[in-house]
Amino acid sequence: MSVFIMTCEEAAQLITTGKITVRETTLKKIGTKHVVYGVLDEHFKLLPR
Repeated sequence: MSVFIMTCEEAAQLITTGKITVRETTLKKIGTKHVVYGVLDEHFKLLPR
């Protein structure tokens, strides 16, 4: 649920300001969960820019 809320907040920021600012604590929480779940770089598909 927290990732959903964060995504909604970021979408609102993007609409109103044209940029996104993510709190460092949020990124640390998500990173910690990824480590616990065993997520690896290979699990993420890279998309062309």
